[in-house]
Amino acid sequence: MDAPFHQLKKIAHDDMVSLGLREDLLRLDENGIHDHYKIGVLLIKDGQAKEEEWFANKNDSPDFDEFLSIIGQRQALLGYQGWAAGLDTKTGDSGEHIYVTNWQKHDIAYHVAPLIPLRQGDRQQIQRKRHIGNDIVCLVFVQGCQPFNPAAIKSQFLHVFIVVHKEQRQGKDAWRVEITSVEHVPAFGPPLPQHGLFFDKHQLRSFLLAKMINAEYAGLKSPKFASPLARAREGILANIVDRGFKLAQDTSIRTGSMHSKSASTASDRSVRSNPQPTPSRSMKKELSNGVVMLTRQMLLRNQQYPSQEDFDDIIRTYLGNLSFKKRDKALIDQQRYDLILRVLQEPKNTSISTAQFRFWVKKMFTLTNHNAQLAVCHDNKPVAMKEHIYAILIWAHRQSHHGGRDKTSALVRRRFSWIPKELIARFVRQCPFCITRRNGDAD
Repeated sequence: MDAPFHQLKKIAHDDMVSLGLREDLLRLDENGIHDHYKIGVLLIKDGQAKEEEWFANKNDSPDFDEFLSIIGQRQALLGYQGWAAGLDTKTGDSGEHIYVTNWQKHDIAYHVAPLIPLRQGDRQQIQRKRHIGNDIVCLVFVQGCQPFNPAAIKSQFLHVFIVVHKEQRQGKDAWRVEITSVEHVPAFGPPLPQHGLFFDKHQLRSFLLAKMINAEYAGLKSPKFASPLARAREGILANIVDRGFKLAQDTSIRTGSMHSKSASTASDRSVRSNPQPTPSRSMKKELSNGVVMLTRQMLLRNQQYPSQEDFDDIIRTYLGNLSFKKRDKALIDQQRYDLILRVLQEPKNTSISTAQFRFWVKKMFTLTNHNAQLAVCHDNKPVAMKEHIYAILIWAHRQSHHGGRDKTSALVRRRFSWIPKELIARFVRQCPFCITRRNGDAD
């Protein structure tokens, strides 16, 4: 819907620049254009069918090494100055080497599972899956003839798999490529050649690089990403419109006072003494050409953060990746909190739960008078109940101005205990506003 002409306000170019509106508008469009990409790479050996096997593979395949040399260049990771896609370049915790490449001004870094250190005793290889499971696109190099089953990988982010098999065709090396994606990812090019076969390494490389980049854009159009990204973009635009409207109002007041040199009448004084009305929601909607407006408070609370449903999924995934023993005590819900409280209030009552539970409670928790109420504390800070964690993380992430895991975690830990840092990291990674910012400015 077009805004009524009488509601339009003129804003001088210098004012747009000084207030940062011009840069914000440019950045809003630039956010949709990426030049840094992170792509997962998995090796699947003959006969393997489970993700635990895939993530545990070592880099001992000449064919896989050849494939890596086709898609990128090997670099020492320690001290690497380029785009590293979140891999550790300072301590060596992410391994010794990284594969990277540049294609048509696009920087691509690969999360190659066998190059990330293998953790002995970790059946799920969380260190490897933490990187690859948060990519949108994954290259899968399959040895042998078995089909690849994308459902075997549990990830909320992986949306497109580009599967490559090396084969012998008429005495020549060939690479057969297949594409599989989750539901609702739109079609994307370039199209596969006949039978998906490539006999030339350079042609394979050009195809894969173009396909990977287009795959990421296609994945971002799926509902999983498109809805939160649209909400974040809508909120940013609404904020720009709001600031511009207020600037125009202030400019009108200043201009009126500068040019009014005649004696004031009672009517004039009455008009000038009345404060300018703040823009109504419908007016701001019209001024932003149909953008659905919410107040800034509602925007902060709802639009720029993971939803409650998203956070419930985050918790389920987080707990699902823990062993049963750790899962049992990772978070404290209302029922368990009340039980802990009873043990601390009645330390000699042996009828409460088990002896092992009572011993654990007395070792880990204390009872403290907090804000005129008895509270269960750990390390002298109130224990956060599972039911309250979502609201706490929204508060902390807002207070940190959408800072990263460490900034958000620092605010949480100043006031609360028993909120795992990994859970905070997952919350931050799934923040719609932060996703938009990362994709728009990956550095």
